[in-house]
Amino acid sequence: MNHIIFISMKSIFFALVFGLGLLLATQANAASLRELAVVNEDVIRVNDLFDGVNRNGDAIIGNAPAPGKEIAVNARMLNRVALTYDVNWSPRSGNETVTVRREAQIIDQAMIEESVRGALAEKGLAGDYTLTLNASDMSLVLPADVPQTVSVTDVKYTPGRELFSATLVAPSIDNPLKTLEVSGQVARSVSVPTLSRNLRKGEIISVNDIQFTDIPERLVARDQILDADQLIGMTPARVLVAGRPVKESDISAPQMVTRGDEITIQYNVGGMLLTAKGRAMDNGAKGEFIRITNLSSAKQLQAEVTGSRTVTVY
Repeated sequence: MNHIIFISMKSIFFALVFGLGLLLATQANAASLRELAVVNEDVIRVNDLFDGVNRNGDAIIGNAPAPGKEIAVNARMLNRVALTYDVNWSPRSGNETVTVRREAQIIDQAMIEESVRGALAEKGLAGDYTLTLNASDMSLVLPADVPQTVSVTDVKYTPGRELFSATLVAPSIDNPLKTLEVSGQVARSVSVPTLSRNLRKGEIISVNDIQFTDIPERLVARDQILDADQLIGMTPARVLVAGRPVKESDISAPQMVTRGDEITIQYNVGGMLLTAKGRAMDNGAKGEFIRITNLSSAKQLQAEVTGSRTVTVY
């Protein structure tokens, strides 16, 4: 009886060891779930969802999302796939999912604008301009296995009104997988001098205070300053903000002579330059004529302001 019990216990021991080994072997051969599956085909295969699939890995289980899009495969569908295609996997919870993303070639808005510019250049549009599309965030999404290229056809451009329209075809006219109608406006640009820093009234504008900024031609005012030389040596009539276009009314000549100042009078006499002391009777900026008094002769004269506290009599 004891001998029989011993044999039975031994059999149980070997059965447990064999069962444990079989369990370990099964776990070792178990497939694992992918969190993200990136595909570049029109279909989803078993291997896209699971790692470690021994067979049936190339079996097609459904359609892939559109290029650039993604879908989520839930635990219920994953379990159904595993049972159907003999995949050694089962869900541990109902929250397990696989995100399937389709690879794509993206023709973004920058590429679209560049292509339109090239087409407009062939229509004779030259110079600096800003291109404004009537729709924003435009793009063309293509399959990953085609070139990332786009062609422009049916280009129409209306000079004067500066309007355009065109048809974009991707990846090419010979292979028109995607088309896009675009339209918009051309705004020609003008480079104008602006200030590189804020300046207050009384400060003298120097060449180092000037930068150039491109603005649409339609925004150029009638009294807009377009020549940097018109700014140099002038002073703001009010606070001028950096980067903003400057009008003629925004600046004035700096006051170089103040009424009551003792000044130097220069006389041009027969090619000789004589000087005398005088007093200003008016305020004056460079280039303006003011009244002065010669302190030696007490004679009143008209003189041109030619420098700081300096006037010239002609």
